[in-house]
Amino acid sequence: MRTTLLLCLLLSSAASASSIDKELVARIIRKQNPAFHACYETALKSEIPGVSGKASLKIAINSEGKVTQVDVDFPQPAEKFTTCLRDAAMELRFPKFGPGEPIKIMWPIVFAAP
Repeated sequence: MRTTLLLCLLLSSAASASSIDKELVARIIRKQNPAFHACYETALKSEIPGVSGKASLKIAINSEGKVTQVDVDFPQPAEKFTTCLRDAAMELRFPKFGPGEPIKIMWPIVFAAP
């Protein structure tokens, strides 16, 4: 399986770009990559054989570094797959970044079947 991981940070208006280290965020996300790959492999075997496409994860992180919300957009109907991606993203933990509104991350992942 070949997957491409793209990372794009979109910060809420109350959060400054310096309030969270983008490289650290990327390292944390890369550590969760095996869980996202497992979601895709399971989907290929059961729910959506041969599927490929881009899943967009919109992740909200509170000032304590906890993921509070994840929305997943995927161009094909695949409820188990998107639920698995959401659950894996909810497990992410980030460093505390101080008081204020949650930081919002837009994280597209491109999946391509082997």
